[in-house]
Amino acid sequence: MPEVVVSLRELLLHPERFPSDQLLFLPRGIGWTLDTRGVVVDATELEIDPADRDAELGNGMKYALSLSQVGEIVENARDQRDGLTGEEFLRAFLYYFDHDAFIRF
Repeated sequence: MPEVVVSLRELLLHPERFPSDQLLFLPRGIGWTLDTRGVVVDATELEIDPADRDAELGNGMKYALSLSQVGEIVENARDQRDGLTGEEFLRAFLYYFDHDAFIRF
């Protein structure tokens, strides 16, 4: 699967549209928003250890999370509360990224 460019909004609202074995790379050095565009890459095509939080694609994109983790973040948030907004999913995503733990709403 080639690289796919996707917004965080699309990814967080519809994680089921993306294979869970992919990796998400996001721009380095900016505050991520729902409109931030990232790159989804097939993990098997890269020689990157998903545990390596400093991995980069070489184009200013740094490894954020695996799509399986993104799916778990969304599922956990949905289990806690119905009708979440994109901003709440983003908050859950950022919390997980910063703390390696699920947010409690």
